[in-house]
Amino acid sequence: MRRIITKQLLFLFLLSVSTLSGQFLQEPFNAGLNNWTPNGSWGWNANGAADTVFTADWRGRTAIRSFSEGGAALFANPEQDAQLLSPTVDIPGGTSGLFLSFYQYIRSNGGQGRVIIRDGGGIVLREIELLPELTPGEETSSGDYRIIDLTDLLPGLNRVQVEFDVEGGLFFWLLDDVRLSETRPPRPTFPRSVGQSLEDYGIPFVVDSAGGAAVPYQLVLDFMPSISQAERDNIRMQLGAVRVQSCVCDRLELWELPGGNFFDPVSGEVLGDPGDILERVLGGGSSGTIDEVELNYYNFNELQNQPPAPAMPLTAADISSFSPAPAGAINIAILDTGLDYDHPDLAGYVFRSDDGIGDGGDQDGNCNVDDPMGWNYVDDNNNPQDDHSHGTHIAGVIAETLADCDNCDFRIIPYKTHNSYGVGTLFAASCGVLQAAVQDNAAVINASWGFYGGGGTILRNAIDTAGSYGALVLAAVGNDSLNLIADQQNPATTSLNNVVGVGAYFLNGSAEAEIAPFSNFNASFVDLLAQGVEIESSVPGGGRGLKSGTSMATPAVTAVAALYTCENGKNTVATKNYLLSSATKEPGSLGLFVLDGNLLKPAAPCDEEPEISRPSTNTGFGVSFDGTTGNAVLTAFSDLQAGEVSLLGKAGNLIAKETDVFLTKGSKLSFSLDGQPDGGYLMVVRQGDRVRVESLVKR
Repeated sequence: MRRIITKQLLFLFLLSVSTLSGQFLQEPFNAGLNNWTPNGSWGWNANGAADTVFTADWRGRTAIRSFSEGGAALFANPEQDAQLLSPTVDIPGGTSGLFLSFYQYIRSNGGQGRVIIRDGGGIVLREIELLPELTPGEETSSGDYRIIDLTDLLPGLNRVQVEFDVEGGLFFWLLDDVRLSETRPPRPTFPRSVGQSLEDYGIPFVVDSAGGAAVPYQLVLDFMPSISQAERDNIRMQLGAVRVQSCVCDRLELWELPGGNFFDPVSGEVLGDPGDILERVLGGGSSGTIDEVELNYYNFNELQNQPPAPAMPLTAADISSFSPAPAGAINIAILDTGLDYDHPDLAGYVFRSDDGIGDGGDQDGNCNVDDPMGWNYVDDNNNPQDDHSHGTHIAGVIAETLADCDNCDFRIIPYKTHNSYGVGTLFAASCGVLQAAVQDNAAVINASWGFYGGGGTILRNAIDTAGSYGALVLAAVGNDSLNLIADQQNPATTSLNNVVGVGAYFLNGSAEAEIAPFSNFNASFVDLLAQGVEIESSVPGGGRGLKSGTSMATPAVTAVAALYTCENGKNTVATKNYLLSSATKEPGSLGLFVLDGNLLKPAAPCDEEPEISRPSTNTGFGVSFDGTTGNAVLTAFSDLQAGEVSLLGKAGNLIAKETDVFLTKGSKLSFSLDGQPDGGYLMVVRQGDRVRVESLVKR
């Protein structure tokens, strides 16, 4: 209750000083539409949701993620045109700038949403279309924030009205916190709490158009294998950049640049897509040399205000008590805040290579000098000591699960990708994934962190490469209570076959599984739930502690994946299939939140052959999207005969069809989705008078 009262008081204050601070209009829609004039299906929702008007399509989506929260203006009609018109707003003489900003959440039905700016006499001054890229069924982020510069309209303008116009119908359009101001408002992060935490910690950041926070003036570059050092240096000199760090045999480099081409020289604001800017600046000079360039995005696990302490490089004495890992050990990579490698709970599980210390050599041949036990990408040295607690807690969950297995040797390799605040970067995460899989032979990679917003292609490419080396990535889906259909978190929602997205559940008073209130969810993006509430595990200094989060659920899945690998070898497809097929199925109560209602099956003894079970549905087949081939795939769980198998688009349109189909158990039928948009599809199987339909998602 205190949080709600605080926000209400804050908005009353903002409204009271709006004129003095150059705010000409500020509408939080907390108490209704106020003096706005609706026409058609525009209305108001007290919860900032479309659940009461369009329940069938809402399906547990997240309310609009605006600053004020609470109520919002709402349009919900898939076929009707409508308008929402603001009161007339006075613009004082001498005003130097004019900016319209607002939060929105839209799901398209093929119609168009636009903003119309009128003068005091109702004459249209400008129309701005808002949905040029959305196809029917697609939607924006639940916290989509727009800033529109109207400064060029100011000469002679003394009164203005803002109209939100719908033509052709939308499934829903939520609007909140509409402002007209003299100065450009700062772009908020998504979620807003990320930016607030970074400010509290004194960490500088810039924000992209999707709300992603990034390190100012830094770019991450993924180079093609064929590029020479001279070509790299030439590009860097043309851009006036400084190389800050490199990793994985110099495949990735982190550059710092002056303001100008990529960043505003004063504010550091991002000036556009880095790839587009690079091509414009270099012309064709970057073709065939740079595979991808991105902002150095921040990512997060457990944020806490804990300033860092210097991390000194390891000495020979520090590692003297650790024996080199035996040949054939199953390597488990943890990309996190590091590891308390002296913790008694982790004895016998900490990785050590043959690399020595102090000789400047690379005895293990992994392109890192003197790295006997992982790497610290935060301080760029060989000491991945945990100065937070998150990484050690995760390692403890894994070690405790593995303790019952004595058939295999397991080793945990720590890669410190996150600092003492719980903040990591795209560069560190991508380096860690590649180093673990390509150079250090990791079978499973635990990624209990993530980020929203733009970017993520370099990380996706790193994970894809890891898959080709047999590494499975177990990734937490996030703790923001978000429906991931609108706000996807990297890397958990990455559409790759070697990624498993993990959410959290808890057992209620009746010992029934419920999704944890904080866990992000959506059956198209969350593969599996594991227990993640008040999990006891190791913390630095030799102690134990409780933590909750999808971060704590993920290592339980990582451990089971490692146990399966122990018995069956490195095979990402087989390991992922085992995790999903052996899961306990609760589709009735959990099917909205996680694929098939999957709950992690507790680890089986190492000497047992894992039991592969089919999905809980009785269709006799399963459907999926294969991100590697771009195909929609039907897999037969028993011999399957059908008169017709059809693949339909979201609007029911026929994409492909096979007749007189016979599949033996385990065989597959594939339809190409090349050229088709991301989103939902239906596989229809006709067997005589019986029709069975299963859905899949291309992403």
